[in-house]
Amino acid sequence: MQKNFNVPEKLKEYFFSIIHEHLVNSKKIEDENNLVLIKNKIYDYTMSKINSKIFPQDYDDDDKLYKNEIMLSWIKPENLLKGKKDYILDIFLPDITKFFDSFENECSPRKKIENIDNIFNFVSQVIEFNEGKKILGVDDQFSPLCYCFVKAKKSKFLSNLKFIQIYRNSLNEKGNENKLVQLSIACNFIMNIKYNDLYEITLEEFVKNCNEKNNPVLD
Repeated sequence: MQKNFNVPEKLKEYFFSIIHEHLVNSKKIEDENNLVLIKNKIYDYTMSKINSKIFPQDYDDDDKLYKNEIMLSWIKPENLLKGKKDYILDIFLPDITKFFDSFENECSPRKKIENIDNIFNFVSQVIEFNEGKKILGVDDQFSPLCYCFVKAKKSKFLSNLKFIQIYRNSLNEKGNENKLVQLSIACNFIMNIKYNDLYEITLEEFVKNCNEKNNPVLD
């Protein structure tokens, strides 16, 4: 409904543009960098105040994705990265998980997009550390991204992603659309993952591991 009524565009056109005009006309802020910084702070503050009114409250696919993240939490890097048994990823997980946490917890779409950039930058650094590659394509990033995604176990990721996709139009700098597409594809992959999408594991092991995570044995 918000999208149909062009709420993001109207926020930008009627609210944030007025603030921008006032800041420029006041001539109290002459440095362009300071102007951008102040505009960003006002944007983040405003969006944090209205977040509870505009953020989607219920989204069924969130539950499906989260359940699969839990079900797959046993996976190892070699299960997603073909032929890379010695790939070092787990030692980086605490750092990259912080970006996933911030992505989900921040109220401002702008800050959520910043954390998406941080996630992709960190994945790129991990790949460079393991493989020495500095110029990466989508295929290079996809499997490490999915692995980190599963391990982060976020419960409202798809809602947040849809929220960003709607409210990008309220931003001056909308962020990298390609990264949002990659994250959507990663979500879809994890929600629909099958045994033959993984490596270095038998069907029996896959079923056993998934069942154990879905039905944990209580002490």
